[in-house]
Amino acid sequence: ARAQAAQLAGSSAVENTSLATAHGHFVVTETHEGGANGFAGGAREDARERQKVLAQQQKQQRELLRAQRWRSGEGERNQHDEARVWREGAWEAADEDFTGKPIIFDERTSTTERLNAPGYLDRLQDLQYQVERERRIDGAAMTRSALLSAAGVTSQDAEAAAGMRNEPLSEPARSPSRYIDPVSKLVAFGRTEADPSGDEAGKEGGVEVRLESLPKHYLAWFKTMSKEITREQERLKDARNLRSNQASAFLMLLPADLLAILTIQEMMHLVHSQPQGVTLTNLAMRMGRSVLDEMNLIKSSAEVDTWTELRRRMDRDAQAFDSLDSFVDSTFQQTTWDTSTTVKMGASLVHMLCRCAFLQPVKGDNSPEERIPAFYHTGAFQKGKTVGVVVAHHALVAALLQNQTLDDYLKMNLPLTRPMVCPPRPWTSPFNGGFLTQRFGLLRTSAGGRQQLKMLRNQEAASSQELYDGINALGNVAWTLNKPLFEVAEKVLEMDITFTGRPSVEDDRYRELLGELRSLEKQVMHQQKLRNEPLETRNILVAKLQKLKRVRQEYLSKNLDFRSKVSLANFVSEYDQFWFPYSLDFRGRAYPIPPVSHMGDDLARSLLIFKDKRPLGERGLYWLKVHLANQMGQDKASFDERVAWVDAHLEELVDCAAEPFDKEDPKHKPKMWATAENCWQALSTCMELKAALDSGDPVNFLSSLPVHQDGSCNGLQHYAALGRDRLGGSQVNLVARERPGDVYTAVAERVREVIMEKSQLEVPPESEFEDKNARETIERERHLALKLNGQISRKVVKQTVMTSVYGVTYIGARDQIMRQLETVNDRNKLMRLNGDNSHGAIFDTDDELFQASGLLAKVVLDAIGDTFRSAKEIKEWFKTLGKISTDAGDPISWITPLGLPVVQPYRVKNKSSVKTLMQKIIVTEIKEDSNINKGKQQTAFPPNFIHSIDSTHMLMTASSCMQAGICFTAVHDSYWTHAGDVEAMNEQLRHEFIKLHSQDILGDLYRQFVARYPQRAHMIPEPPEPGDLDLKEVLESKYFFN
Repeated sequence: ARAQAAQLAGSSAVENTSLATAHGHFVVTETHEGGANGFAGGAREDARERQKVLAQQQKQQRELLRAQRWRSGEGERNQHDEARVWREGAWEAADEDFTGKPIIFDERTSTTERLNAPGYLDRLQDLQYQVERERRIDGAAMTRSALLSAAGVTSQDAEAAAGMRNEPLSEPARSPSRYIDPVSKLVAFGRTEADPSGDEAGKEGGVEVRLESLPKHYLAWFKTMSKEITREQERLKDARNLRSNQASAFLMLLPADLLAILTIQEMMHLVHSQPQGVTLTNLAMRMGRSVLDEMNLIKSSAEVDTWTELRRRMDRDAQAFDSLDSFVDSTFQQTTWDTSTTVKMGASLVHMLCRCAFLQPVKGDNSPEERIPAFYHTGAFQKGKTVGVVVAHHALVAALLQNQTLDDYLKMNLPLTRPMVCPPRPWTSPFNGGFLTQRFGLLRTSAGGRQQLKMLRNQEAASSQELYDGINALGNVAWTLNKPLFEVAEKVLEMDITFTGRPSVEDDRYRELLGELRSLEKQVMHQQKLRNEPLETRNILVAKLQKLKRVRQEYLSKNLDFRSKVSLANFVSEYDQFWFPYSLDFRGRAYPIPPVSHMGDDLARSLLIFKDKRPLGERGLYWLKVHLANQMGQDKASFDERVAWVDAHLEELVDCAAEPFDKEDPKHKPKMWATAENCWQALSTCMELKAALDSGDPVNFLSSLPVHQDGSCNGLQHYAALGRDRLGGSQVNLVARERPGDVYTAVAERVREVIMEKSQLEVPPESEFEDKNARETIERERHLALKLNGQISRKVVKQTVMTSVYGVTYIGARDQIMRQLETVNDRNKLMRLNGDNSHGAIFDTDDELFQASGLLAKVVLDAIGDTFRSAKEIKEWFKTLGKISTDAGDPISWITPLGLPVVQPYRVKNKSSVKTLMQKIIVTEIKEDSNINKGKQQTAFPPNFIHSIDSTHMLMTASSCMQAGICFTAVHDSYWTHAGDVEAMNEQLRHEFIKLHSQDILGDLYRQFVARYPQRAHMIPEPPEPGDLDLKEVLESKYFFN
């Protein structure tokens, strides 16, 4: 088309150039015009018109060819090559629409400008189709290829793995442990746990077990289990009564290779996520669901052609959309199984793998001769009863902790859903949006929540448009990997550097914990000695052992989690840019569908940055410093004080970015950034700050780092706005203040006053009490208050204050506070041992600590109620409404200001017994017709309603920011944008907050309930009277979000 147009126009040359540079510049299309006589204006216009027609015809031909390729499955290699070229950042748009003008992409080019470039979005969508198809086309063969690759063997050498002694056992291996009483049960189960460090690690019967390459083990298991499943499928072909055993019948629906791969993947996921073991019930359920998910993926793969054709028809004829939409929903309904079938299917696969999977030690003089099962089916004492668990051999977990082995594992266990390489399809209905071919609904519903899905589905699209606009705005944000920080994280793993931001099994603190744990285990194992001890002493030992095991498990889990995040970042690094499709939970809170996203811990958040770069502008550097101070724990100060703190430590902070580790330290100790509360985000901000300063022109520096503005105890902010509560609002920054209000400090101060009063009480003589217990209660409270004096910090009360708005109970508050007091008590004991007596009182027994936690929990909850009276009144009103609904036998429901119908899914769980080859399993199942769980419905209503309001505010802000050209994303009540756009975002979120709460939200809820229960209208009280807070004051409160 271009050649013909050029000839008609008299052009001497038409050049298409594809160019990639270190700075990211590339020219998509460049036309060089020439010729001795130049152009006649009319000829040029005529040429362009003809060119457009030819280009359109060519585009239609391409679409037809593409559809044929997807249908036939041909051309996959060519498509893969195109994808590879695209990932390298350069492609030639010779066959796209012709504009005659050069299009230059550089670091200043926004994602919107890129997507509007001719052909750009088509190429991205082509690549996304390829990525999604990779998960569908011959999944077993692809994963088997990954096994071979990770094992470092060619397909010809794969048979060598069969040399490993791996013939199946007749029955799964069981742990040799024999349990006598709860103490020995606990210890015996502990002996099966993963412990990669220390003298006992990797030993079997006193003989060292060092494993060959784990991928080679996986390959051997794969071959053996595939044969075993094939034999079972052959047996089932001859069976006559398959209908009586649905689980066995479903075993025939997938190839043996694919079932073997799925089983190994799920089992290794267990070893990675729960090395201490998992109950057979949970494992069988997970395994069964994995098979069901794979069936649905294959089903949707067969429907890709249908879906592609439907999309094309919808695009051509907008009027046909409504009729086609219902057809789409019915066409793409997913297969479902009941719980019994799912568990039976999963348990049968677990049973096979436990019989087929063995460990092959490195050959040597001390290597054991007998085969070592990789997994054991055994019993464990949990919550007062013995349950069946499947645990991995400790040598297997120890091997998994090695860097290379974990990388191999992750290559074969990439998440089912991954970030998209093109923008998600906009949500236009509950079933239409997100991925191009993978089918995920807008709502994350459970069996008890399908009523909500039906309500949203039957609702007019126009009434939910604002909801769709908000979630689509979130999905339009392009991301990229923070490569400088990723390199630091890789270095931490490579050099095994240990600090608070990265726990390690080589850490001295972990070794101390392990030594204490083993010492205690030896005490407990002396059964004869323990029988002579009082029951209380035995219980104390068991409780301490449980606590140490819990801490050790947390240590191992954090270590594995760190390694997995760094390894998964390798997958993300393959793409220059990517997007996250979003879905909503039943309350309307938005979550990315892929598990790898910015919604995670400190490391996960720091690894991702915006693809778009924006100039810092006049105020961007100021907000970048505020953000850094926040990460370094200075978020209680004023903005100017935070900036001053950064300026005072600027040399050290910039030095952190230049060289994060102390080269002179033999252990490569991290520098100042590692002391931060959010150390990885702090380091990322140090790097951005250094780059801005080094540029010599911070105003024009292009920044891509997300800068956060967080709500001040956001749930209480919404309660204060609903009740127009000036006193409560002032504590959570709805009202302007010189310094940010801190509700946690305010509550802690009130609690200190009450505890001080209790500690100074004079206990009257016994003669003044009719009830002796009353006097003992006062004495006990006075004694506990004396010990609590001086130990009530902001941190002790923070979690309880934070969760009070979400319905924390007295028991929950007591447990939260007890965990904090345990930490304080341990610190005080350590200080005493070091001769420092400046600490507070020490609680001598766990029972005393438990009673003190109970007292403090009651005082904290009362202090919250005193500070936020309006919130307390509204919560009581919510409880009354909830009781009206549950007394009628209905789940509590309401409609949010964005038109989302919310139906609480809590229903009574039905228990049933499922007999499997390994053991009898008790499963719980929630069905659509199950009775509602009245208690859970009522207690969850207040926090869920507030969550639906805070999600509404976030989605409204997302939509308004997109319209204003502001890049916006959020993690619930933490709002993110570019440093240069912070003030613009702050303006938007304040206006949207006022817009939201200017509606009569409580009055509307009241009218919903009256309309739903007209016969009980006289029992429904009107909302509490509002206070005198003027919502517009939020506009002047600079610490509303900070």
